[in-house]
Amino acid sequence: MKTAFLSLATRVSNVRHDLDARTADRGEGVVSVAIAVLIMAALGAVAWVAFRGLFDDTVDSSRNQIDLIGNS
Repeated sequence: MKTAFLSLATRVSNVRHDLDARTADRGEGVVSVAIAVLIMAALGAVAWVAFRGLFDDTVDSSRNQIDLIGNS
């Protein structure tokens, strides 16, 4: 009887440990995705600022060249 009780107690302990291990990592995927989204948003913002600067410089250069061609 004592052996059966110890066997049952061991099984319950193992099941409880397995459940604790599963629930401890439950939110890990959500956190990882949130971090990835924030990184991608930051990279997108940096790319947009760089694109706007390049585009503005190109517009200014084009206008200057058009003015030079128009005045000659």
